Amino acid sequence: MQGHYRLPDSLRAELGKPVGELIAGTIEETVPVLKSRLVPRDVFLVAVGDVTAQLFVDHGFDPEMVVTDGQTKRQKLDEWMDWDGFSVLEAECPAAEITLVAWETLHQATEMVINGSPVHVKIHGEEDLLVLPLLLELPEGSIIVYGQPNTGAVIRVVTADARDHARGIIGRMDRI
Repeated sequence: MQGHYRLPDSLRAELGKPVGELIAGTIEETVPVLKSRLVPRDVFLVAVGDVTAQLFVDHGFDPEMVVTDGQTKRQKLDEWMDWDGFSVLEAECPAAEITLVAWETLHQATEMVINGSPVHVKIHGEEDLLVLPLLLELPEGSIIVYGQPNTGAVIRVVTADARDHARGIIGRMDRI
């Protein structure tokens, strides 16, 4: 299923809604709830988004993978965060797309995580849609957490149903 896909306008509203368990609240409210749910754990944890990644690294969540695009709420950050102990991979992925190179990079990052190396995937463009290929690449049981702007954080566990949902969405995207 790896490929290059573009999000059609018909899917934008559907993908704007949280898919998974929404932990609503401010950062101050959600961090303790997330910490109680995710630490300790015996599965891989992936933080998608710059704010989520920063919070998880700073608050001792010890994510195995972080995926960032150097932006928050479509605003470029002054500097891209780097964290000790993380290998860095980079890929291009324009807004509203899943590029083949980004997907292949997530596959490589997953292999690295499985082999014990934490990875920071830096996306030049936008990382929002990359939760979909992550659902297909990560081992079952892995946990993906991403920010829901102005709402909170979403926890998405990799399950057979989550994989089917991701395949269904990708299958309705325009293949390039």
